[in-house]
Amino acid sequence: MSSFGRDVLYKVLSQGISFATSLVTMGLVARSLGPSAYGIYNFIADFFQKFQKLILAGSMTGYYVKLSKNVRNQFTTSYHIYLLALIPVSLLMVSLAFILEISDFIWPNKETSYVYYGVLIIFLSVQNKGLSHTFDGSNATKYYEILLTFGYIFNATSIVTLYYFEILNLSNYFFYNIFYQSFLMIFGLLLAFRKRIVLIDDALKNHLSKNLKEIFDFSRPLVFYAIFVFFVGIADRWLIEYFYGEYDQGIFSISFKIASLILLLAAPFERLLLRESSKLAEKNLNEFKRFIESSFCLSLFVGVSIASFISVNSDIIISIIGGEAYRDAYLCLFILSFAFGINFVTHFMANINLAQEKTMTHVFLGVPINLISLSISCFLLIPNSLSPDFQSFNSVAIKTLTVVCIHLFLVTTVISSRLKLNNFYLLVSGIMIPTVLYFTANMSRMISEYISSNILSFIFSSIIYFLFVGTLLVLILCYDNRQKNNKETLASFLNNLGIKLL
Repeated sequence: MSSFGRDVLYKVLSQGISFATSLVTMGLVARSLGPSAYGIYNFIADFFQKFQKLILAGSMTGYYVKLSKNVRNQFTTSYHIYLLALIPVSLLMVSLAFILEISDFIWPNKETSYVYYGVLIIFLSVQNKGLSHTFDGSNATKYYEILLTFGYIFNATSIVTLYYFEILNLSNYFFYNIFYQSFLMIFGLLLAFRKRIVLIDDALKNHLSKNLKEIFDFSRPLVFYAIFVFFVGIADRWLIEYFYGEYDQGIFSISFKIASLILLLAAPFERLLLRESSKLAEKNLNEFKRFIESSFCLSLFVGVSIASFISVNSDIIISIIGGEAYRDAYLCLFILSFAFGINFVTHFMANINLAQEKTMTHVFLGVPINLISLSISCFLLIPNSLSPDFQSFNSVAIKTLTVVCIHLFLVTTVISSRLKLNNFYLLVSGIMIPTVLYFTANMSRMISEYISSNILSFIFSSIIYFLFVGTLLVLILCYDNRQKNNKETLASFLNNLGIKLL
């Protein structure tokens, strides 16, 4: 198996454990906090997740692309020094908001301590995200994924313990996440030092500014775009919080969290696809095009297969994870699951521009998409005589799906035109794959409905569906691999993994 294949295998195993533990922790936290407190936590966390993207301004993607092409220890050290410096800077900026008395507008009716806890949690998680990029870009994925696996198990065990002793409240959940992110950061840095991926030496001071300049030269076109995206990105959650309150925020949050598990399951592919495409973009154009076509089909299959299952079983999933208190989230989850499934493909296609270092193309595509997103959000969420009478969380879900579809169409059209991809192949894949998978998910649900127990019915439906999906994928791959012209096959992607089919 190739190094790429081994990296994917480690990520699949790690993310599989992450998925399983996330289901457990999400359910326990949601049930313990209730919709309102759960909404408070997620509003603050989402705000600072968007804020850290603003501060980073695309630099982490630039760092990863550069690192994928040329591994340098001093290069990695320089960037991690920069990331560590962001913690006090972000805390200072939050303090400034309170000094200027604009905090109530930014975080409506939120306790000061919760805001500080939130910014600390997110910027500690930035360190861990940076470490993950460093290990992936340095072809050392397995080491960090093993650490993460132990971290996921530790996290689940801790949440179960807090739940069992009935001390899992909002304040304790904030405190625990600070501890957990710090735990990952410390052990991640120690591992990076031990594997000599990150080094601190006397020569570093001579390279710090040079290395950071190289990164920010890549991301400079993204700076103003990041500011724009930040305000657009926080709009949905802020409008829900300001006009509709914490209950609606909590309902949307649990739907969003469950749907985002699609990206969690698909994440093993995304960053590694970016790494491989960054390498191929400079070597062989024809091979690069074949890689895009096959990866488009594979990412669509992976994303939509999970999305179809979640959407069809949204009522059962909400009932199992959140309970009766979150019953209003069924429809929201149904819609968001498809949005996230399609968004996985969109992420991959958008990363092609970054792999070719065409950051301005990325910006020019992103601006109109974000303007459309903001316009629809304002129309749907700001109370007025013209806006439809939808629940706020369902309105945001509909908007998200609409915008994701438009974005995928635009970015695929631009890349296809530039690289002369096989549009017919992409179009047929884009129609047939979602249709077949959604039909299959519905059939598996219908077959399992003869079982009276919801949980047993859900388990049986899961087994039927994913056995069929797995079999279908293998058959497609085997068929394509037998074709003399292997130009447009999913098997070409698996060959990159080092997996040989009959």
